[in-house]
Amino acid sequence: MGPEKVNHLRLGVDKQMFCPTRADRAELEAQLGIAPGQILVLCVGRLDVGKNIHTLMEGVAHLRAEGVPLHLITAGVGPAADDLRQRLGAAVTVAGFVPPEALAKLYASVDFTAMTSEVEIHGMVGLEALASGCPVLVSAESGVAPLFRGVRGMREVAGGLAGWIGALREVSHDERARAQMRRAAIGYRPRLASWEEVLTEDLFAVWQMAARSRPPAELAA
Repeated sequence: MGPEKVNHLRLGVDKQMFCPTRADRAELEAQLGIAPGQILVLCVGRLDVGKNIHTLMEGVAHLRAEGVPLHLITAGVGPAADDLRQRLGAAVTVAGFVPPEALAKLYASVDFTAMTSEVEIHGMVGLEALASGCPVLVSAESGVAPLFRGVRGMREVAGGLAGWIGALREVSHDERARAQMRRAAIGYRPRLASWEEVLTEDLFAVWQMAARSRPPAELAA
């Protein structure tokens, strides 16, 4: 078609909904029955093999055995829910479907989000997490990582269980690094498009240009 007929369509995010000010760690711990002092890692999406949830599960189990107080929270449904409960016991909260407002509080209140899936093309999880000021670990094998390369609030993780164990260990032990990633995510918020900006800049502006380029008789028809 030629570059003059191709435009970039961004994914938008509701930055009023997904916002760092929604953080309330104490309320989250009380609501979910999580003991203070745990390092909370969030996974959002379907709980199945396709999303690589078992890699995250085994990574958390490995670090728990090392004495790292990791606690996994999952927001989503799927066939691996029982596997998570059986493998991690009290170290996992399988929250099931989480409505947007509660999900926004999760993003803003946990220590970081883990995206282990290697089949993502883009998706909303990375956008929502960054908009919430939440550090993100993302699989380098997915299509998400190249879209945010250079964004210090998001860190790429090499594929495989060993890679995820190493990344989870490093981030869990380094509170300062998590704080730096959180500040970087918050600093990146202005560069994320709202849905209104997507409509007006990526869609409506193109529709107007297309309408102006068509003959009046064709428009009337």
